[in-house]
Amino acid sequence: MKRLLFIPLVLLLVLILPGYWDRRDLEDTSFVLVTGLDLDQDNNLLIYDMVPIYHKDAKVKEIPVKVRALSLRESRMKIDDMFEGASSGRKLQIVLLGKRLLKHKDWFPLLDVLFRDPKNAITADVVYVNGPVSQVIFKRFPEVPHLSIHLYEMIKSASNRHETVLTTHPYH
Repeated sequence: MKRLLFIPLVLLLVLILPGYWDRRDLEDTSFVLVTGLDLDQDNNLLIYDMVPIYHKDAKVKEIPVKVRALSLRESRMKIDDMFEGASSGRKLQIVLLGKRLLKHKDWFPLLDVLFRDPKNAITADVVYVNGPVSQVIFKRFPEVPHLSIHLYEMIKSASNRHETVLTTHPYH
């Protein structure tokens, strides 16, 4: 009888415990919640990321990052060099596209990594910025803990007032 209880217990432990060996603490990961793409005056690609800080003693709740890169993949490598731990696009919520970028004829292939890489979020909202993305990324909202939350609520309220069109999923 004891042997019958022992075998399922061992099988249960074998199935559950492997998930703890490769765990990553939240403090050791740089989640990118907002990504912005734009072009500078010389048509160089600028990528902006907003990285939240989860350390309990941190005075700043998020850090805006600006890198010049040829692609989103290259920008992730540069961001990995700037922060502790690896950056992750799995929690990406909003993609900001600047006005200068959208005027360029070959802008859509730049987003290819967002659609093809299974490590990236597939439900991020894409937002057109009528001007430079830097004006949104570097704007400070003291009453808002994270820019991604603020932008999400703005999109949701604009949709409720029929000022914008949601093409992927409704916010309910």
